[in-house]
Amino acid sequence: MIDDLLRSVTELTHRLRRAQAVLTAAAAQARGVCDGTDRTGSITILIDDDGTARDVHVAADWRRRLSPAEVGPAVVAADADAARRRATATAEALAAAHASAGEGDAIPLDDSSVDDQGALIGPGPDAAGPTRPTPVAAAGRPRPLVDLTAAVLAAADDFDHITAPPPPVVGTGGQGAVQVTVAQGRITECTVNQAWLARQDEVTLAHALREAIGAAATAALTARRPYVDYQQRLETLVAEARAALHDVSRGPRP
Repeated sequence: MIDDLLRSVTELTHRLRRAQAVLTAAAAQARGVCDGTDRTGSITILIDDDGTARDVHVAADWRRRLSPAEVGPAVVAADADAARRRATATAEALAAAHASAGEGDAIPLDDSSVDDQGALIGPGPDAAGPTRPTPVAAAGRPRPLVDLTAAVLAAADDFDHITAPPPPVVGTGGQGAVQVTVAQGRITECTVNQAWLARQDEVTLAHALREAIGAAATAALTARRPYVDYQQRLETLVAEARAALHDVSRGPRP
């Protein structure tokens, strides 16, 4: 029973890590590619290690290149260009690593880079936070098996809900004149009040766009919090299941 419990929790953790690795490995392999522009070169979006927009630059002569109505779509296009360039760089880096490994050269990875199935684990946007399971106190007894089993079943029931893509988030800047929508790390829409835009130069426009992107990033982190908490919850369950298995293997205590 304990073995089945441990396998169930470990499999949930592996599924979570494999899904996360698809996203985090890309940024880790090609973080040097960090910008993209619209077709006119007026708007440049800078992306962070996780591939999400973190800054924006606006060309001084943007009015000569873009009509006011084209500014919002240009922001979306620049973000998409950055994502495409990052994805291409990642594919090339992985292909080169695969070719190198095929020639007999091992790809160096430390223990923290792979899970128990050998899947690459990237740092993720929450790498600075806790990533290890909460240890079970050595002097205490693990919680009863019936409670641990119930916790595993509850985690399994929550898996599809917690790991579903979060809804789009919106950030605003320029006192509401600029609105940016972000879905799954990408800018999918940008609207700019045309009356406000008529009075702006490249500096104030970039500042408002930067405000909106930052607000959207903050909202995205908040939306991601349940996923991070769930991951830590699984890690804790794995630790508790291992402790329970060890406790049972020691036999009855006097």
